Amino acid sequence: PCGSQPLSLYQSDAATDEIKPGPLRIIFEESIHHTGSPFRISLSNDGTDDDACVLLDHIPHNDCCRPGFFDESSYTKYVVTIEIPN
Repeated sequence: PCGSQPLSLYQSDAATDEIKPGPLRIIFEESIHHTGSPFRISLSNDGTDDDACVLLDHIPHNDCCRPGFFDESSYTKYVVTIEIPN
């Protein structure tokens, strides 16, 4: 997440899956364009980056797309497979 919103804004009461060692396919969408801003995938026990385990850093940003926040059909889709360590 970006911005100064409290972390609780991004936390969900939705059911979660247990992550196990091995390959994990991650799909996410960008709804607000940030030119040149790469993405990062990390594991954290408490939702902060204080003691995060970075699994993949600097996922390239697709600067060609211009998603519109209120138009979900314009969101930029990213798909990446990472290796969850044992």
